Amino acid sequence: MTASRVAGLETAAFAALLGFVAALQISIAASGILLTFTAGLWIALLAAERGRPAAPPFFLALLAYAAATLVSAAFSLDPVASFVDSREVLLFVVAPIVFRLARGERAQTLATVIVPWAPSPPCGGWCSTAFSSTTISGSGRTAPWATT
Repeated sequence: MTASRVAGLETAAFAALLGFVAALQISIAASGILLTFTAGLWIALLAAERGRPAAPPFFLALLAYAAATLVSAAFSLDPVASFVDSREVLLFVVAPIVFRLARGERAQTLATVIVPWAPSPPCGGWCSTAFSSTTISGSGRTAPWATT
């Protein structure tokens, strides 16, 4: 595959990732569809580059947690229902996708899409409190995120 096609594929995958992140606070169904589309583009990108997936160092801990979750589901009283309820571990695939697609300025763009949602009701209000509070638990100390 030519370099321009790989670059186009990477741009499309990043755009889908941005759509996934933006839709996450609005619609679970839309975010699931966009995550599937993003994962497909990421796999196509890996195939086009003939590369292996890379992941951040903490991904091994996520895999261990996913494995423990699935082992627990296998030994539960109702394994079928437990496996169905364990589908959230599939979201761990987001880590290597973001690790590959959101680097440098793209990471800043992704953060720009995420941060405006912080004060929104879907965030549960804790984000708004965390980002607007300037003291830590009434201690009088300035929170690290409030310093300039």
